[in-house]
Amino acid sequence: MRHRAELHTALAELLSTQTAAELAPALLKQGVPAAPVLNVEQLLEHPHTRHRAMVLEQDGYRAIASPIKLSRTPATLRRLPPSFDQDTAEVAASLPAGPGG
Repeated sequence: MRHRAELHTALAELLSTQTAAELAPALLKQGVPAAPVLNVEQLLEHPHTRHRAMVLEQDGYRAIASPIKLSRTPATLRRLPPSFDQDTAEVAASLPAGPGG
């Protein structure tokens, strides 16, 4: 591009005057695919994420739910994953002893 530096400067000035939340709808209205980039916390609190029930919370554990929503057989959180180091002794005991051990 011949005028890349000038275009970059002009876009940077224009885009710095609006937030992503303000800019995305304006771009969409003009037919330009756009959406703000969210961090994990923003994503988990987003209205669409909540509407789709994409966050599972149980006993202080928070996880992402299955994106596949089946009305007769919905995905559920049957049990929590083990906590860090919870099963180490059991797993170690189930391993065969190495050489000399």
